[in-house]
Amino acid sequence: MIDDGKASDNTRHLARDKDGRSYLQPNAEIRRVLLCCGQLYYQLSRARRSRRIANIVLVRLEQIAPFPHDRVLRVLGQYPNAEVCWVQDEPKNQGAWNYVRCALGVWVGALHAPGGFTGANESCGAGRG
Repeated sequence: MIDDGKASDNTRHLARDKDGRSYLQPNAEIRRVLLCCGQLYYQLSRARRSRRIANIVLVRLEQIAPFPHDRVLRVLGQYPNAEVCWVQDEPKNQGAWNYVRCALGVWVGALHAPGGFTGANESCGAGRG
Protein backbone atom coordinates (compact mmCIF):
# COMPACT_ATOMS: atom_id res chain seq x y z
CA MET A 1 0.00 0.00 0.00
CA ILE A 2 1.08 3.54 -0.49
CA ASP A 3 0.96 4.38 3.14
CA ASP A 4 1.34 8.12 3.26
CA GLY A 5 -0.12 8.26 6.76
CA LYS A 6 -3.01 10.37 5.53
CA ALA A 7 -5.54 7.69 4.77
CA SER A 8 -7.33 5.14 6.86
CA ASP A 9 -7.51 1.54 5.69
CA ASN A 10 -10.88 2.07 4.05
CA THR A 11 -9.93 5.22 2.11
CA ARG A 12 -6.66 4.20 0.48
CA HIS A 13 -6.78 4.39 -3.29
CA LEU A 14 -3.28 3.34 -4.33
CA ALA A 15 -0.93 0.46 -3.72
CA ARG A 16 2.72 0.40 -4.65
CA ASP A 17 4.79 -2.74 -4.80
CA LYS A 18 6.87 -3.21 -1.69
CA ASP A 19 8.63 -6.35 -2.88
CA GLY A 20 10.77 -4.33 -5.28
CA ARG A 21 12.24 -1.99 -2.69
CA SER A 22 15.14 -4.29 -1.98
CA TYR A 23 16.54 -4.11 -5.49
CA LEU A 24 14.99 -1.04 -7.16
CA GLN A 25 17.27 1.73 -8.30
CA PRO A 26 17.13 5.14 -6.62
CA ASN A 27 14.04 7.20 -7.48
CA ALA A 28 15.92 9.49 -9.89
CA GLU A 29 17.00 6.44 -11.92
CA ILE A 30 13.51 4.94 -12.27
CA ARG A 31 12.61 5.09 -15.97
CA ARG A 32 8.99 3.96 -15.97
CA VAL A 33 6.05 3.99 -13.59
CA LEU A 34 3.37 1.49 -14.54
CA LEU A 35 -0.13 2.28 -13.29
CA CYS A 36 -2.69 -0.51 -13.29
CA CYS A 37 -5.56 -1.95 -11.31
CA GLY A 38 -6.66 -5.40 -10.23
CA GLN A 39 -4.79 -8.68 -10.48
CA LEU A 40 -2.61 -7.42 -13.33
CA TYR A 41 -0.52 -5.70 -10.67
CA TYR A 42 0.46 -9.07 -9.18
CA GLN A 43 1.29 -10.53 -12.58
CA LEU A 44 3.50 -7.54 -13.41
CA SER A 45 5.12 -7.68 -9.99
CA ARG A 46 6.00 -11.37 -10.37
CA ALA A 47 7.37 -10.82 -13.88
CA ARG A 48 9.44 -7.83 -12.81
CA ARG A 49 10.78 -9.64 -9.76
CA SER A 50 11.70 -12.78 -11.73
CA ARG A 51 13.56 -10.68 -14.29
CA ARG A 52 15.10 -8.42 -11.61
CA ILE A 53 13.99 -5.30 -13.46
CA ALA A 54 15.22 -2.49 -11.24
CA ASN A 55 14.11 0.65 -13.08
CA ILE A 56 10.32 0.12 -13.18
CA VAL A 57 7.92 0.92 -10.35
CA LEU A 58 4.41 -0.50 -10.16
CA VAL A 59 1.47 1.42 -8.75
CA ARG A 60 -1.94 -0.19 -8.42
CA LEU A 61 -5.02 1.98 -8.29
CA GLU A 62 -7.32 0.40 -5.74
CA GLN A 63 -10.14 2.70 -6.75
CA ILE A 64 -10.28 4.84 -9.87
CA ALA A 65 -13.50 6.72 -9.20
CA PRO A 66 -13.29 9.23 -7.79
CA PHE A 67 -9.81 9.44 -9.21
CA PRO A 68 -7.19 9.96 -6.47
CA HIS A 69 -5.36 12.82 -8.23
CA ASP A 70 -3.48 14.10 -5.19
CA ARG A 71 -2.15 10.68 -4.19
CA VAL A 72 -1.18 9.75 -7.74
CA LEU A 73 0.67 13.03 -8.16
CA ARG A 74 2.42 12.60 -4.83
CA VAL A 75 3.70 9.18 -5.88
CA LEU A 76 4.61 10.20 -9.42
CA GLY A 77 6.49 13.21 -8.09
CA GLN A 78 8.93 10.83 -6.44
CA TYR A 79 10.15 9.68 -9.87
CA PRO A 80 11.17 12.83 -11.77
CA ASN A 81 12.71 11.06 -14.77
CA ALA A 82 10.07 8.38 -15.25
CA GLU A 83 7.62 7.87 -18.07
CA VAL A 84 4.12 7.09 -16.82
CA CYS A 85 2.19 4.32 -18.50
CA TRP A 86 -1.25 2.79 -17.88
CA VAL A 87 -1.32 -1.01 -18.25
CA GLN A 88 -4.41 -3.18 -18.62
CA ASP A 89 -5.35 -6.62 -19.92
CA GLU A 90 -8.35 -5.39 -21.85
CA PRO A 91 -8.20 -3.87 -25.34
CA LYS A 92 -7.54 -0.15 -25.54
CA ASN A 93 -11.20 0.70 -26.20
CA GLN A 94 -12.35 -1.34 -23.20
CA GLY A 95 -11.36 -1.41 -19.55
CA ALA A 96 -10.39 1.65 -17.56
CA TRP A 97 -8.05 3.30 -20.08
CA ASN A 98 -10.47 5.93 -21.43
CA TYR A 99 -11.41 7.07 -17.94
CA VAL A 100 -7.85 7.01 -16.61
CA ARG A 101 -6.51 8.83 -19.68
CA CYS A 102 -8.90 11.72 -19.08
CA ALA A 103 -8.28 11.71 -15.33
CA LEU A 104 -4.50 11.75 -15.69
CA GLY A 105 -4.30 14.01 -18.75
CA VAL A 106 -2.90 17.37 -17.69
CA TRP A 107 -1.80 16.18 -14.26
CA VAL A 108 0.78 13.74 -15.55
CA GLY A 109 1.90 16.03 -18.35
CA ALA A 110 2.92 18.61 -15.78
CA LEU A 111 5.25 16.16 -14.04
CA HIS A 112 6.52 13.69 -16.60
CA ALA A 113 7.39 13.01 -20.17
CA PRO A 114 4.46 11.65 -22.15
CA GLY A 115 3.54 8.14 -21.20
CA GLY A 116 0.81 6.13 -22.67
CA PHE A 117 -1.04 2.89 -22.83
CA THR A 118 0.15 -0.70 -22.73
CA GLY A 119 -2.37 -3.41 -23.40
CA ALA A 120 -4.23 -5.20 -26.15
CA ASN A 121 -5.09 -3.43 -29.40
CA GLU A 122 -8.60 -2.07 -29.86
CA SER A 123 -11.25 -4.68 -30.38
CA CYS A 124 -14.73 -4.56 -31.86
CA GLY A 125 -15.80 -7.64 -29.89
CA ALA A 126 -17.32 -7.54 -26.44
CA GLY A 127 -14.73 -9.83 -24.98
CA ARG A 128 -11.93 -12.24 -25.65
CA GLY A 129 -12.65 -15.91 -25.48
